[in-house]
Amino acid sequence: MIGVILAGGQSLRFGGFPKGLQTLAGMPLVGHVHASLSLVCSEVFIECAPGSAYEGWGVPCISADAAHAGKGPLAGLLAGLQAANGQMVAFAPCDMPLLPPPVFELLKTSPGGAHAVSTRGVEPLVCVLPASVQSFIEEALAQPVIPRVVEVFERAGVGGVMFEEEWPFVNVNTPEELARLADRF
Repeated sequence: MIGVILAGGQSLRFGGFPKGLQTLAGMPLVGHVHASLSLVCSEVFIECAPGSAYEGWGVPCISADAAHAGKGPLAGLLAGLQAANGQMVAFAPCDMPLLPPPVFELLKTSPGGAHAVSTRGVEPLVCVLPASVQSFIEEALAQPVIPRVVEVFERAGVGGVMFEEEWPFVNVNTPEELARLADRF
């Protein structure tokens, strides 16, 4: 299984500076996610825009096809599945620095793929997907109106796995949220 850190967003709430490179406890957010995925994956990639600051961070980078620019996280999921050459892929957003390896260990036990569900709600970008989901994502990206990730997963038979604890799924969307999380570290 390979890992893919989804970092292709515009990071507007951080003034365009890559959100995943914001520092928490002396390490970029993407570093926390990378450390977790590295414990369960043979190789980890960062999915990001070409020419982004992630390319200088020392982890191999992949990018969504230019034809899918602006189409959201489905484009990043497709890029990860294409890079996997048939292997299962564990996906994690760059802004969830608390995700522990057992989340991915549990998700990978479902052969049809699985995504997390927490008391905070559906967490579709915390998932493990088999190669068979690729065709469903390609079909979705070809539509004039791009469906939500969870809708594509439902069509593909990717189920949700409930996690009772919500702390692993805390994400950082704003500088204020980063400051609150840093205060707890």
